[in-house]
Amino acid sequence: MTTPTIALLLAGIALALALLAFLRASGARQEVQAEANDLRRRLANQDQKWQQDREFQARSLTRLASGKPMTPEMILEQRLWDDLEGDDAALRVASGTIPLDVRGQSEVRSGMIPGALHIPLDALESRISELPRNQPILVYCAAGVRSAEACEFLCQEGFQEVSNLAAGFPSWPQTSQTPSAP
Repeated sequence: MTTPTIALLLAGIALALALLAFLRASGARQEVQAEANDLRRRLANQDQKWQQDREFQARSLTRLASGKPMTPEMILEQRLWDDLEGDDAALRVASGTIPLDVRGQSEVRSGMIPGALHIPLDALESRISELPRNQPILVYCAAGVRSAEACEFLCQEGFQEVSNLAAGFPSWPQTSQTPSAP
């Protein structure tokens, strides 16, 4: 082999090694980029969680400072509304709490709490201005699940006195009421 051939062969080997190193570095760069993106996502999620925790703490302290109790369950579940049974809910409504029915239109045909406002859960965000912010509100649905969602939404929107009829409309003491406003 001649010197130019050896030099050309060595240059080819060097080029192949450089290409291999580049490909490895490129693959490692993609892995590092994927890890960095994952880390950014996790940090953003953690930041959102911390923000939610700070908001809950501030709203909890506001609730406590205004003389409203918080049960251990409320703190553990991070909820700012009371879960009430039928008789306790009826007492609250009798003392001026506004009942809010978040069931669908077909469900209210079976009856409503007297004086209740009817705003289906899926319309609550767009109709929130219909609710009095300065009065306590009792939210109810058929079983207590949608009403809990509504309570969460109302608390996030700044409503201070929100309660949930935990077992839903069937737990209301007089479930045979006729609809007051379908």
